[in-house]
Amino acid sequence: MDTTNSITGTGTTGTTASTVTNKNQVMGKDDFLKILMAQMSHMDPMSPDSQDPTQSIAQMAQFSIVEQLTNLTKSNEQTTAMGMLGKTVTYQNPKTGVSSQGVVQSVDTSGGDPTLTVDGVSSIAIATVTEVR
Repeated sequence: MDTTNSITGTGTTGTTASTVTNKNQVMGKDDFLKILMAQMSHMDPMSPDSQDPTQSIAQMAQFSIVEQLTNLTKSNEQTTAMGMLGKTVTYQNPKTGVSSQGVVQSVDTSGGDPTLTVDGVSSIAIATVTEVR
């Protein structure tokens, strides 16, 4: 059964700002950022009606923290990939779907996520690696 967890944000004027749908019922980074952006776009920190003038600053700080955590995660993935160079790995082959193994020959970090080339097979995602020796 496929369930949907829907979150709707409202601005200070009572208008609907954004709807976030998450089929896994787990709030991820993208969901958090969508909600935060919806809130921030409807804020007026200079308005005398604002109950807490520091709220906008706190939300901007949260946004910055999420961005830095994302950068740290990406850096960690690249370091992990580089550490696999020359090692024998077992992975799920993306072309055949069969478990394969081989030596990591190169790492490509030009895309969003680093990928490996293992014994001539390129574009192996790190997430498909099940063992490193």
